[in-house]
This record gives sequence, structure tokens and C-alpha cells, in this order.
Amino acid sequence: QHMNVVCLLDVIQDNNRLWLVFEYLDQDLKRHIDTTRHALSLNLVKSYTYQMLLGITFCHSRRVLHRDLKPQNLLIDSKGVLK
Repeated sequence: QHMNVVCLLDVIQDNNRLWLVFEYLDQDLKRHIDTTRHALSLNLVKSYTYQMLLGITFCHSRRVLHRDLKPQNLLIDSKGVLK
């Protein structure tokens, strides 16, 4: 577990399907940028970048790679924590 990695809550297997249940997060970075009326502040951009790098470092240290990093896959919770 890491504060900048989405938490997997459960894995459910049903017939030939596999369901992954993750923690709920309010929105993704793309939606956040699109709905913000002004440009993101430099401090917020730095914070999101730092949080993203912390999460990636945590995953890489466990030999897990994320193949599709893009704003739609960077999730933000109600407190502004990026995962």
C-alpha cells in the first residue's frame, strides 16, 4: 500500500470473468483540468508531478510497470491526493 497508488480492495472471479474492485476516487486529472476555470498553479502542478513520481517509484521498486500513463489514468481524491 502507498498513498499515491490506488488501493485494490477485492478480486472477484465469476464464471470466466475477473472483477477488480478499487477504492473510489472522485475524478481523473483530465476532468480536473477541463473543469478548472483557470490554469493550474505552478505549485499544484509540482505537487501532482511529485505525487505521480512517488507512486511510479513505489510500483517500479516492486517490478510493476504502468503501460498507459495519461491524465485520464491519474486519479485525484477529494483531498487532492493524486494516485
